[in-house]
Amino acid sequence: MDKIHIRHQIINNCNYRCPICSYEGEEIPEIMGGCGMNKTLLSDENVISLMEEVVNIVGSNNISYAITGGEPTLRKDLLIKMVKRLNDLDIEDIWLNTNGFLLNSEYLDELKDAGLKHVKITISSMDFLKYAKAIGYQGNISWAKKALKKVLYNTDCCIENGLKVDINIPLQERINDSYEDLEPYFNFSKRGVLVKVLVLEPSGWKGFPKRENYIPPIDVHDFLKSMGGKKISDFDFSRGGLYEFDTGNNEKVTIAGIYFCSPADAKNHPYAGRSFLVTSDGQIKKGMWGDEGKTKLKIEHTTVLERQLRSILN
Repeated sequence: MDKIHIRHQIINNCNYRCPICSYEGEEIPEIMGGCGMNKTLLSDENVISLMEEVVNIVGSNNISYAITGGEPTLRKDLLIKMVKRLNDLDIEDIWLNTNGFLLNSEYLDELKDAGLKHVKITISSMDFLKYAKAIGYQGNISWAKKALKKVLYNTDCCIENGLKVDINIPLQERINDSYEDLEPYFNFSKRGVLVKVLVLEPSGWKGFPKRENYIPPIDVHDFLKSMGGKKISDFDFSRGGLYEFDTGNNEKVTIAGIYFCSPADAKNHPYAGRSFLVTSDGQIKKGMWGDEGKTKLKIEHTTVLERQLRSILN
């Protein structure tokens, strides 16, 4: 049976304001400072209840459950409760998508105690000036420099604590489009971290091309090949690949290249028909980017919820 992929957006607010952010295909908030909320969030209790309903209907076997946002670590109490409850429900593949800023050792200990085993941390650049631009803080370089230092420290804590760690690098011109930009990530690969260069194609996302400081995507395969990478296998996303780099010291590292498709291409994605988004205001949306079935469901309408989820499975 093919795996069912659930992305649960527990918040659409963020402490960063990255121009390239996909917001899980949802409407992008206009408030920039970090990014502000543009919809009413469900209470912690309702989020947990909705999550339990989804798992009950879909079944706990062969599920990938991603907790995402916005920045999900902003809802600390809820996040810890969700991870613990998902583990109680015997969901094995649970991961957190985060910018890593708030994930200090104390917070990490609580999440690990709750059962978290996998984090995906976005680090757009290892150069603080480029990092500042990538996260939308080019006007406050000193804060961005401290933020990057903090994120790298928190990432090390995740690795040292035995979590499975992925590092996501959203590919952007003039930010991380050279070998000098890519090379600092090799040390993470040597430590067993899955480093992924991502192309986020905005075509079709609401308001996305209108974002200030928007940078067009680069072809991920052309980029990794031009940097000296040799493709050694396909990756588990459409049009993705795993590339090997020779560091020159009889060592080789691998970097994954991933092309996230736009809604127009989503039907051709390997996860098409097996994926859905649970939004921060309690909607269930079918498809890779929630591009199908935009019916808002109230938490108590479990028969409606079940009917919609069953339609995804059939």
